[in-house]
Amino acid sequence: MILFPIIIYERLNVHFAILFDGAAMIGYLYLITWLTSTNNWFSGLGIPLVVFITILLEVYVFCTRNLPKSILTNALYAITALGILCVGIELMVDWYLYEMI
Repeated sequence: MILFPIIIYERLNVHFAILFDGAAMIGYLYLITWLTSTNNWFSGLGIPLVVFITILLEVYVFCTRNLPKSILTNALYAITALGILCVGIELMVDWYLYEMI
């Protein structure tokens, strides 16, 4: 039973694998929400963070696979993605804490 998803997972395109990982993470967070007494963090913080990180990772993989490749451009893509990730997480946490979402 557990080997079947692993076999399918190895044959997937990397972009589909990232999307399935994001969906699995949302499912995992939902299970945590189901086991706890509160669920406002799930829709206010959990889903937006997972969607943001999944989209950012998809863009990063697209850039490293399809755009010109060199050491400097790969470093540019990685540093830019990390900067956007840090700012995005900070904004989403602030929006959640100050109830702007």
